[in-house]
Amino acid sequence: VLRGDASEEELAKLKGALVLVGTSALGLADLRTIPLQTGYPGVEAHANVLDTILQGALGFDVFYYQPDWEPGATLLLLIVSGAFLAFYLPRRTPPTMIVVSLAWLLLVLGSNAAVWWHWHLALPLALPVITVVALALLNIIAGFLITNRQKHAIQNLFGEYVPPAYVERMVANPTVLSLEGEQREMTVLFADVRNFTALSESLSATELKDVLNRYLSAITQVIFEHQGTIDKYVGDLVMAFWNAPLDDPEHAKHAVEAALAMQKRMVALRDEFAAEGLPEFHIGIGLNTGTMNVGDMGSRYRRAYTVLGDSVNLASRLESLCPFYGVPILVSEQTRQANPEFLYLPIDLVRVKGRREAVELFQPLSFSGHASEFQRKQVAGVETFLRYYRSKQWQQAQEQLATLLQNDPNNNAFYAVYKARLAHILASKQTPADFPVFSHEQK
Repeated sequence: VLRGDASEEELAKLKGALVLVGTSALGLADLRTIPLQTGYPGVEAHANVLDTILQGALGFDVFYYQPDWEPGATLLLLIVSGAFLAFYLPRRTPPTMIVVSLAWLLLVLGSNAAVWWHWHLALPLALPVITVVALALLNIIAGFLITNRQKHAIQNLFGEYVPPAYVERMVANPTVLSLEGEQREMTVLFADVRNFTALSESLSATELKDVLNRYLSAITQVIFEHQGTIDKYVGDLVMAFWNAPLDDPEHAKHAVEAALAMQKRMVALRDEFAAEGLPEFHIGIGLNTGTMNVGDMGSRYRRAYTVLGDSVNLASRLESLCPFYGVPILVSEQTRQANPEFLYLPIDLVRVKGRREAVELFQPLSFSGHASEFQRKQVAGVETFLRYYRSKQWQQAQEQLATLLQNDPNNNAFYAVYKARLAHILASKQTPADFPVFSHEQK
């Protein structure tokens, strides 16, 4: 074209066109910096400007601009983003926080792109994106630190008192755990070594420590295997409870199963001690089910997760009555009612210290489906005796008691209690006004 030797056909293609003549060679230094790159030919920058002007003149809406209300819109977007993320992200799991943050970020980017594409509005994007990313990172880091602190707190508080599986569940989902004081129906267990003082006097300090540690380890393992929580050790006494800190709908069943398993474990432990020349010992276990107060209690110097209440005290009273009746386990009527699938031996009606109403005591023997014929006959025989005894048919009660002693000489301590009472009643021919309720304080 510049030389004048272009053909008519080539010149026809240029008809009505605007042509810019320039250079793109690096050595000629006609390079400019634009938003997209640093070495852009100046003639092409002019061509882009000219193209935009021409399209606008032809009626194409190609101009993008920043409206006057942009600062207010940007501020509103920052407030909404900050309020939403600050309210929603805390206390969420890290995967949830990441997904929600990414979704909100895509929403911000998408809305900005939609405004740009459809209405040709140039709204700032960097500040909203930085806000979303910063809040997401802040909450993820804070959530990680809080979760890590909760894990350590749970492990420190419950690691030695609840089964490892419980700790894992609480660590995985801390929201199921509540340390606040609350009332709930629970089952509590007390287990104590009989004649521990006499036992301790026959052992050296080292032997006593070894025996006690082995005993507590064995009992604790059984309780953990049956989903129980250790409340405390007081010397040779073990206190445990069920249905806290995690819910256990079958807490009474698991507690009775644990008590039976504890006595079974004690048989094996006595054999081990006998083989080592150590004295054997027996334990008594008391169980009660009822409403109790549970939570993190104590002073500012020392706190513990424990249970309190009259139902707790009753379980302790039952444990203390085990040696009196010569039975390994005593449970209350409430515990028996919660576990009808077990076979129970009725023991007595007792008015324990601190209670006006009498409490009926039972000894759990086994699951009903696993009970032996001897156990079933024993329960039937004792029920018959108590029916005579509580209806004050003394002669029939005495005859039934003699039959029980003949058929079951191993329960001599239990039967001896009633034998002494009947002997006293028949000798004095006087019946206590509140008979046949036995007062715990008479022990």
